[in-house]
Amino acid sequence: MRENKKTIIIVFVAPIVVLVLSTAIYMLFISDFRGYDSTSTRFIHSLDFYENSSPGSTFFIGDSQIREDINCNIIDSLHGVAANYSPCFNLGIEGMSSLQYALIQKKIIDAGPKHVIIGVSPLFFSEGINSNKNLFFFMGERRIMPDATLNSLLNSDEKKSLTMNSYLRALYKRRFILPFYESVIRSTLGKRSGQSLPDKNSADDAYFSSTSSGVYSEFKSSFLYTNAQTEEELQKKLDSPELLSPFNNSNNRERESFDYLISNLYNSSIILTVVSMPLNPLLVEILNEQSLSEYKSFLYHICTKNQIECIDLTSSFSQDQFIDLTHLNAEGRNSLSKYFFEKLITIEENFSALTSSPSTFPTLIPRFSESADNPVLNSTQDYILEIIETIK
Repeated sequence: MRENKKTIIIVFVAPIVVLVLSTAIYMLFISDFRGYDSTSTRFIHSLDFYENSSPGSTFFIGDSQIREDINCNIIDSLHGVAANYSPCFNLGIEGMSSLQYALIQKKIIDAGPKHVIIGVSPLFFSEGINSNKNLFFFMGERRIMPDATLNSLLNSDEKKSLTMNSYLRALYKRRFILPFYESVIRSTLGKRSGQSLPDKNSADDAYFSSTSSGVYSEFKSSFLYTNAQTEEELQKKLDSPELLSPFNNSNNRERESFDYLISNLYNSSIILTVVSMPLNPLLVEILNEQSLSEYKSFLYHICTKNQIECIDLTSSFSQDQFIDLTHLNAEGRNSLSKYFFEKLITIEENFSALTSSPSTFPTLIPRFSESADNPVLNSTQDYILEIIETIK
C-alpha cells in the first residue's frame, strides 16, 4: 500500500514540482535576458537615448536607409565647434514604420531636438516590405501606450504586444533565445577557426562604453551592411511584385500615422525636414509611375500643409554608389552626409529668419516644381553630383 502511495506521489506530484521549478528558473533567467538581435537592441538603446539626451540636437530618424546612409561623424566634424552647432545623431531603425514612430513621438519631442530629419521612400510606407513587429513588444515593456487616435489604427496583435503582462512577455522572449545561443556558438567556432565574425552584442558594448562618457557613439555611425549584392541577388529582388507599386500597396494607416507624426512634431516648434531618400536607379526604373506619382503627391500635401522643407533625393545617386537597391555604399554615404552638412545650415538659417521676421516665411515653403497634373518634389540631383565630384 505504501509503495502504491509512493508511486502515486512520483507519478503525479513530481511532474508538478518539476514544472514549478523549471518555470521559476526560466522566469529568473528571462528577467535578465538581453540577447536580442541587433535591431531590437538598437531600438531599446534609442529609447534610452531619447530619455537622456541633451536638448538642441539634430535627429535623423527613419528605417534602415537612414541608419545606413547617414554618417553623423562626418557631419559633426565638418561643423567643428561652431557655437550654434546642433550635434547630429543617426537614430534610424531597420523596419521601423511611421506608425511605430508615431507611438514614440512623445519621447522624441521630450528629448528637445532642435531639428528632426525624417527619411522616407515609397517602400517606407509598405508594411509588406518595411516591417518589424517586435518593436511593439519592446514598446510594451517600456509602457508606451497609444492615444485614442493611434489606438484606432492598431490591430489586435499589436495591441496585445503593447499590453502583455509579465508572464506573456516571458513567453514572447523565447523567440530570441535560440537565435542568440546559435550566434554564440557560431562566434565561438569562428574564433577557434580564426574567422572574424560579428559579435551579437557589439551594439551593447558600443552603447554602454559610450554612455559612460556621455557620447552616444552607437548613434553616430552604425553601419551593418557592407557587402554589395551581386547582379543575381539584385535581379531576384527586382522580380518581386511588391516592388513595382510599393506606395499603392501601403496601408492607409501608415500614411495617417505619418501625417499625425509630422503635425505633432511641427506643433512642438521643432525644425522639420522630410527627405525622400536615394534609390538605386535599377529600382526607380521599374517603379510604377502612377505609384511614384501618388507617393510624391502625398509628400507634397504633407509638406505644404505643415509648411516644412522637403527634399527629393530619389534619383540623385548612380548605380555604382549602392550596395543593394536602397542602401548606399561608403562613397555614397560620405557624399550624402556632406550634402546634409551644408543643407542643415541653410534650413536652420531659414528657420531663424522666419522666427525673427514673419515676412520671410515664403523661404520655408517646400521648393517644388508643380505641373498641372502632378506636383513633384524639387530635385537636388545636380547639387549631389557636384559634391561627389568634389570628393573624388
